[in-house]
Amino acid sequence: MNIIQKVIVVFAVVFCLTQVGTAEEFYEGKELNMIVSADAGTSYDLYPRLAARHITKYIPGNPKIVVKNMPGASGMVAANWLYNVAKRDGVTLGAIHRTLPLTQALGVRQAKFDPAKFIWLGTPVQETASCFVRADSAYKSAADLVSASKPVKMAATQPRSDVFIVPAMLNDVAGTNLKVTSGYRGIMATALAVEKGEVDGICGWGYASLRVLKSDWFKKDYIKILIQIGRAKHPELKDVPLASDLAKPGKENILAVYNTQLSVGRPWVAPPGVPPDRVKILRQAFVDVMKDPGFLADAEKAKVQINPLPGEELQTLVEQMVDIPAEMKPALKKIFKY
Repeated sequence: MNIIQKVIVVFAVVFCLTQVGTAEEFYEGKELNMIVSADAGTSYDLYPRLAARHITKYIPGNPKIVVKNMPGASGMVAANWLYNVAKRDGVTLGAIHRTLPLTQALGVRQAKFDPAKFIWLGTPVQETASCFVRADSAYKSAADLVSASKPVKMAATQPRSDVFIVPAMLNDVAGTNLKVTSGYRGIMATALAVEKGEVDGICGWGYASLRVLKSDWFKKDYIKILIQIGRAKHPELKDVPLASDLAKPGKENILAVYNTQLSVGRPWVAPPGVPPDRVKILRQAFVDVMKDPGFLADAEKAKVQINPLPGEELQTLVEQMVDIPAEMKPALKKIFKY
């Protein structure tokens, strides 16, 4: 090795060491912003607020973190801002709607981002959706939802919400006879509709959220969950069939896309272009806080479930989800109302 080559090697080593030091020192004295794509008090908001109390101890320099809400257009406002406006230095993060990757992949014009280019940091919970009826109804099994002589009434909020999409999807993939009554203003309004007897049940409410927001229903055995939707059975719903077990031949792929979206859960992202060394720090901090005893105690007190997926795996999952064959898109658009 000649003198010039030795100088180049030394320079490269010094440069790499300097970069590592810079990454480790970068967050000292900084204030991180966590942009939430939903209103305060929602499950999208609750997870980052709980984690914010503990995560900075796992980031070198122990920076402060401030949670800010940027709701609008089912999360689109925040996602577009994070992708196109936010600085790409690793100081601004996002807790965004799990529906956003599919929204863009199916061609919604308002989605001004590429899901695969977001840096996915992790999700604290992989969701399972529930399809339930009042326990005093005539419907006692998933088969009853298929054989029902008249439509089973399900309450929903706005189109494109899970509780609007899932009944239509189950009608298509499993042959259920569900009818959506939409227009209720918020998920708690749909719950009230169940209690008033305006509808038979709700199909598509995330199980983790349902357990928190309507814990009284479980104490009183007020509802009966007939179908669960997800990539795998929830540990608390071992006797409830998966929608994928009921899917008609040729319909499995449609359900698989939705199941993957559920596993995206309540995802955290960073804008594209954040330096890789800072991404590594943020992803590791996410993994560490998900095991933090203080965070887990806070989550248990708040009655939120923790079933995390780390950033690298979440990144792969999202990239797979949005890589939709062209022949599948018309059916998905019809079901998802895109």
